[in-house]
Amino acid sequence: MNYAGVDVRAQELVVRVGRQERREEPRRFDNTPAGHKALLGYLLGRGREPIRVCLEASGNYSLDVALALAARCEIELEVINPKAARRFAEALDQRSKNDPVDAEVLLEYARRMPFTRWQPPREQDLQLRAITRQLSALTQDRAALRCRLHAATVAHSTPPCVVRELRQAIAQLQRGLVRLTRAAQALVNQDPFLQRRLQLLDSPKGIGQATALAVLGELVVIGDRSPRQLTKHAGLDVVEFSSGTSVHKKPHISHAGNAYLRKAVHVGADGGPSGPVSERLLPPSGGRRETENASLGGGHAQASACHRRHVSPRPAVRRGPVMSAGRSGGPMKKKRGSPHLSREEKKTCLFNRESTGLRLLFHCTQHSACGSMLIS
Repeated sequence: MNYAGVDVRAQELVVRVGRQERREEPRRFDNTPAGHKALLGYLLGRGREPIRVCLEASGNYSLDVALALAARCEIELEVINPKAARRFAEALDQRSKNDPVDAEVLLEYARRMPFTRWQPPREQDLQLRAITRQLSALTQDRAALRCRLHAATVAHSTPPCVVRELRQAIAQLQRGLVRLTRAAQALVNQDPFLQRRLQLLDSPKGIGQATALAVLGELVVIGDRSPRQLTKHAGLDVVEFSSGTSVHKKPHISHAGNAYLRKAVHVGADGGPSGPVSERLLPPSGGRRETENASLGGGHAQASACHRRHVSPRPAVRRGPVMSAGRSGGPMKKKRGSPHLSREEKKTCLFNRESTGLRLLFHCTQHSACGSMLIS
């Protein structure tokens, strides 16, 4: 079988092909529709032999070429994570990095590693993702302008024209948000597939339509995934780093995933201090103060603040007196201190605080009144 590695750049594509154990010299094609057509002709050759192609996911730069390659039945396309490609290059002891070397690494990846065919998303799914991402960007810009407006109105020396321009900019952004929200709703209403999944996401209490649209826009383009895979895709998976008895770093969430999905899930998890979602989001910690510390972290407000700051809250354990001796070796003194938690307990607390937002969001969706899963 023939293999090919395609390194994607903004303006051009660097291709390395191996045919019948023979490596061809790297070829370059423009990253344009005309260049994609020429690339297809080069990969298939005159005999139209099947070929397996591997390329990195590079956002919008790789989307059009991936769709063009996936449309041909003779081509088996695999789109991999750039981090996986980099780790594979390190495993090959490849220290240099340039476009021809990257194309060669992708060729070896296609030849050696297990193959997973890339499923192209539907056009309406890509349109919904573009709309929801623009909604996220405009919402962030509106928040920034509101902060600037507040700062401008506090200072008496601010000219009225500045305040007027800020108010007009905020009003313009608000009108754009309304138009985009209506466009997203119209797109969903035209597709029973999207409409069904939006209903599932919007069914639990505490999750509004804006959060449901943002999550749906990111999920529909990646196909079927398990809850664990979705957690990793959002970058909310717990990373542990330990070796032997001397290296024990603090567990943390990876943040190596879809930032749009992670942001939408954090907003959904911070929706309110009570209700079915919050009660199931943060499991009870037990103990005498279970009514006060109903969740790991000592309350939903603390967990919400830590979600926004991307830090881990302190464990919700009562601080007890710790006996210590004075400097002069005198009688033991009592001082306030925090109890010792094992590495596994810290890891469990971190996992419950940082990643349950995504896991329980899908859990509530899968067990909603509709009775079916979000990703079927």
